[in-house]
Amino acid sequence: MKAEKDIITIYGIKNCDTIKKTKKWFDLKNINYSFHDFRILGCGESIARSMLKQLGHHIVINRRGTTWRKIPLTERETITNETALELIVNYPSLIKRPVIKRKETWHAGYDELVFEKICSSASNPCPNEKTGEENNE
Repeated sequence: MKAEKDIITIYGIKNCDTIKKTKKWFDLKNINYSFHDFRILGCGESIARSMLKQLGHHIVINRRGTTWRKIPLTERETITNETALELIVNYPSLIKRPVIKRKETWHAGYDELVFEKICSSASNPCPNEKTGEENNE
């Protein structure tokens, strides 16, 4: 069994087409992962802070979605990692999907080349044993 820190976690929203596509990619490659559904489990401050520290708000926040457009223009124009932290904790649908974490490394967005890199560095990928929406990081 892999060490828990080595497990790949996919963060997103279950009904999102990009998340479905991401999970299908990992399933076809028979890669073990856990799934954290932002709609059910939210985005805790520690998760948000870690993502933002490594990736920055320019990568983490989806600026093409309706949630972003609902934020007042003055807030959007002056956003920092600190203000982004509060926004994504309160509105996790602002987060670009998928977000993938392995060990302490974060990736945001659908990119099969990045997925390959994540998986190739995972020690001994094992058959998919998804944990559903039970990951309470």
